[in-house]
Amino acid sequence: MPYVSTIERLAIERGLKQGLQQGLQQGLQQGLQQGLQRGLQKGMAKGKAAGLTEGMRKALQNVIFDTLKLRFGKVGRTIRSTVSGIQDINALKRLHQHAVFCETLSDFQHKMVEINGDSIQ
Repeated sequence: MPYVSTIERLAIERGLKQGLQQGLQQGLQQGLQQGLQRGLQKGMAKGKAAGLTEGMRKALQNVIFDTLKLRFGKVGRTIRSTVSGIQDINALKRLHQHAVFCETLSDFQHKMVEINGDSIQ
């Protein structure tokens, strides 16, 4: 085994220490970038899904309002408020079907209360 002087040994130790620090920094930066990118992608996908759901909910509410306006000439505040508060897409779909086939606005209101109660539970 060759002789290593104290100066050479210190230089080797210093080089190893610097290399280790640089490797750790690069690894942390790369890991952080990858983690941020994955997190951003997942967040965007969740945001897109939530946006689509919200858009569908708003569209169904507007179709209900339009249907009632065409059939009965008006949509009161109580109906607007209640329908706007319904979050369940399936409940809104059922309510739209009823808006198309109900005999009177009063009939619609009774069904709306029934469906709204079901969608809260």
